[in-house]
Amino acid sequence: MWLIKWKQKTKIKSAKTRTAAASGALPVIILSKESKYVEIMKYVFYLTSFVFFFFSCTSPEEYAKEQHRQDSLWEIQKTKMFAESNARQKAQDSIFKAHDSLYFEKFKTNKKAYAIYLKHPDWGTSACEKLAQRLIWIGMSLDMVKYLRGLPDHVNVSNYGNGKEYQWCWTGYTPSCFYGKADCIITAYN
Repeated sequence: MWLIKWKQKTKIKSAKTRTAAASGALPVIILSKESKYVEIMKYVFYLTSFVFFFFSCTSPEEYAKEQHRQDSLWEIQKTKMFAESNARQKAQDSIFKAHDSLYFEKFKTNKKAYAIYLKHPDWGTSACEKLAQRLIWIGMSLDMVKYLRGLPDHVNVSNYGNGKEYQWCWTGYTPSCFYGKADCIITAYN
């Protein structure tokens, strides 16, 4: 009888958990492959340790002693895994730095883009190259448009229930109007 009640309780709990997860109430943690691997290895390690303790230890003192030994072994294993992970990450970083330095040397030859980059390094190299070609794209900042065109002739603010939305217009240019929110990122233009 108690087993049936326990199963019913767990079904209710799991249904509540699924409902809460579907509604977005529970936070979702996305782990990298390496951290998933570490968690799996930790689980396997502790599971085998438990089986060993269960069949080999006879007294609580022996159990505590063995638990301490297993914990120290796990710390050593974890240190090795993280050292390997750090070594792989450093190798990848050095490859990316070498690639970035080659790209940046090539980027310096584009004098217009490099001049923009020197004034606004936070915009990044690819955005500066686009600005040097006078390109316009969704996702650029209002400051980038101001760099190309100067201050807007008209600024219109509207609120349709989703917060303030802005329209920045320049006369004599095509496209003439740009749209965005308070973060000043262009979401549309015409």
